[in-house]
Amino acid sequence: MKARGLVPRSAEHVKVLADGDLGHALTVRAHKFSATAKEKLAAAKGTAEEIAPKPAATDKGAKS
Repeated sequence: MKARGLVPRSAEHVKVLADGDLGHALTVRAHKFSATAKEKLAAAKGTAEEIAPKPAATDKGAKS
């Protein structure tokens, strides 16, 4: 979605919400999906693929 300009490149996590209808099957990869979004994708013979979030960066050089 970032490559197609659908979400900002700076977005760390993406949650897909249901709004509108799908006319054909899609495979959507995102961090989270609403239940309704999953249902709509399945009804259109598409798939919802959840991807793992990137691990949080640790600051090893920080001093306490």
